[in-house]
Amino acid sequence: MGWRWWVALPALVVYGTSLATMFAALHECVHRTAFASPKINDGVAWFAGLLSFYNSTFYRYYHTWHHRYTQIPGKDPELEDGKPQNWRQYLLELSGIPWWIGKLKTYFYLATGQLQRYPYVPEAARAEVIRSVRWQLAVYALGMAIWVGTGWPGFL
Repeated sequence: MGWRWWVALPALVVYGTSLATMFAALHECVHRTAFASPKINDGVAWFAGLLSFYNSTFYRYYHTWHHRYTQIPGKDPELEDGKPQNWRQYLLELSGIPWWIGKLKTYFYLATGQLQRYPYVPEAARAEVIRSVRWQLAVYALGMAIWVGTGWPGFL
């Protein structure tokens, strides 16, 4: 049993790093620069977002707005979260807890159609964003159901 930890811990680091780097694939595909085909870019972006807990359909609008208004307070969505002002806040930020809370809130708002707080998602794209987020959450729910139903830890 003891040898499993020597295998499991490095495997966990490799696995976690692999999932985190899916953001790079998501980012390039959202820009539609990774492949010549927009459909392939969109498909890979959606899958990479699934693995890194980003929704590519929503992120495309968010990120476009960020590029349009980079570093302009009140307009750049990447500036919405305040910067840590002391060591306690900095350590909390490093924990990832605020990131996960923000992700869960955003997914809730998007899945329930509460997009008024996201001015960068045009009215014409809102149904597409809601549908994409709901499909992503359905995939997560299916993975959890398989994990609970079979005891197979693949979801984790």
